[in-house]
Amino acid sequence: SLLDLPAPETIVSGTLAEAETEYLGKPSEARCKLAFFELGNTTIELIEPDEHQSCWRDFLDRNGPGCHHIAFKVGGMKRKIATFEKGGHPLLQKGEFEGGRYAYVDTEPQLGILVEFDLAPNRGGVATGRHPAESAGVADQYRPVGALGTHHRRQRLGIDVMAVGDERC
Repeated sequence: SLLDLPAPETIVSGTLAEAETEYLGKPSEARCKLAFFELGNTTIELIEPDEHQSCWRDFLDRNGPGCHHIAFKVGGMKRKIATFEKGGHPLLQKGEFEGGRYAYVDTEPQLGILVEFDLAPNRGGVATGRHPAESAGVADQYRPVGALGTHHRRQRLGIDVMAVGDERC
């Protein structure tokens, strides 16, 4: 357990055919184990990557276990990615999961971590499709996904933590 919480269920990400994972613009067989600790309005995500090349594996090989990304729930994901790419932060990896999708942009040189865009209203449970803000036409509003959050109006900033080893996930 972490912080006296019961151990969460471990989820294995989908295959290439299911997740349509792309890393550096090419299809990737990369998969990972995921575990989510729900702490009220905060989520800690533990990620254990497999041996295939991915932003998870590259980070782990370079840095060892640590803070991998800040995640934001967003609407208008393509527009957010384009804005970041114009600002010099290229798309590293993207993929799908049941009811949603994700994308990592490279902000590590500036922030020491990546930024993830997540299009799913409920990451800790079964995703239910498009983010409500995207459907309502207010795609510039966002609610981040991750953990160790701070609050500012309707925004929640989170940090997801990557861990390695079966004993951690």
